[in-house]
Amino acid sequence: MLNTDIPKALIERVPLMKKEWLTLYRIMGEHPHAPKWNTECGDRIFESDLEFVREYAGKLEQKRVEFRESPQESVLCRCEELKHRSQWFESKLSGINIRNDWHRVPVMTRSHMQSKLEWIVPSDADLSRLVVNPTSGTTGHPIPAPNHPSAVGCYDPLIQYALKMNGLATSCSGNKVAAIQVCSQQKTIVYHTVHSYLDGAGFAKINLEKNSWRTGESSALYINDMKPVFLSGDPHSFLDYINRGIEYRPEAVLSTAISMERIVRDKLQSYFKCPVVDMYSLNETGPIAYSCPHDPAKFHILPHDIFVEVLSVSGEPVPEGERGEIAVTGGRNPYLPLLRYLTGDTASMSFKKCSCGEISPALVNLEGRKLVLFRTKSGKIVNSIDISGIVRSFPVYTFTFIQRSDYRCTLKISAGGELTSRSAIFMKERIESLFDNEIKVEIENENILLKDKSIPFICELEL
Repeated sequence: MLNTDIPKALIERVPLMKKEWLTLYRIMGEHPHAPKWNTECGDRIFESDLEFVREYAGKLEQKRVEFRESPQESVLCRCEELKHRSQWFESKLSGINIRNDWHRVPVMTRSHMQSKLEWIVPSDADLSRLVVNPTSGTTGHPIPAPNHPSAVGCYDPLIQYALKMNGLATSCSGNKVAAIQVCSQQKTIVYHTVHSYLDGAGFAKINLEKNSWRTGESSALYINDMKPVFLSGDPHSFLDYINRGIEYRPEAVLSTAISMERIVRDKLQSYFKCPVVDMYSLNETGPIAYSCPHDPAKFHILPHDIFVEVLSVSGEPVPEGERGEIAVTGGRNPYLPLLRYLTGDTASMSFKKCSCGEISPALVNLEGRKLVLFRTKSGKIVNSIDISGIVRSFPVYTFTFIQRSDYRCTLKISAGGELTSRSAIFMKERIESLFDNEIKVEIENENILLKDKSIPFICELEL
């Protein structure tokens, strides 16, 4: 008989944990083929946070937003309010009538988040609930992005909306596993938890790498027994899932983090035989847009509380249909308000009405972070995420990793004098171990800050 007492440590991670949620939580964690869990996580949501997320979910459904070249009134009001609380907003909006001259507002970049974060965070922000989840560094610019449990909690309704618009009819709430996030990396955190907003539904983050499991069959057996409503992950992880012959088919697949090529989408749809939803999301912005069910090349703006525009190099909006860099303003993160934040990705904007019924504008032909994989001479695949995970653990500002057509690898970094020669050797050895020490890695310290748009990963191999 299961002990129904809720452990204190679990309450700290999931403050609203209920006894009736314990059975599912323990089944997920203690299953004979469960992964080798290496960390513990929870939503850290209080009752007031849950009320905020529920209210947000209602507005997300009821207040879909049409906008064109100027921000919606709610975003403008938020910017004006932040002029009195954020040094960044005060300085950038000084002397500008944002209702008439929005395009005079200077842009915000990733390098600003790295060097001026204390200017952006509101001066009166209550930091007692602060959580920090650094970006993966796949763009070469890791950012220690501050966040709040209530803002992170809004991911659930945002994801549910995107899945519903793409045809998912099954509820993700209640006594079931809502989702399993699938990773395929040499090393990453793996954990299981339950979500308060989803009334105790389960969530797990797993890694398909063989050392994360008890036996070679454990990953397939665990996923099949958990029966998640949907799977989330990146294109590489889903391809690895297929190559490993895991037979479980969810009711939907949600792809994030890396741009999904059409050929990969076709393969996923053919294998899983369910809606495949691509979400454009960054750690520092949260979800931005989701793929249209009628035309996956279009990404409808998802949140109602952000303004998205497409800008030229000079920061001016480009005409509808022309390509430019995506900029985001607004959001619900109390610690990281965005003001014309350049994501580093490009697209064109469409304001045309869509046959799918969504009224928000769409990003067209989005070019985000590409899936870049490297190889050893013996054919082993090395995920770029594993490389960025190593580099980000050293005092490196920006980087570019290149694999030449003859398998040689070069890591170009900007670290100034903060990276010692001993640390550089250690970083080199760790990356070479990813390649089973078959390939040597040359490190070049540029000693200058690479541009925001530098390409972090380049593979010249003919694969």
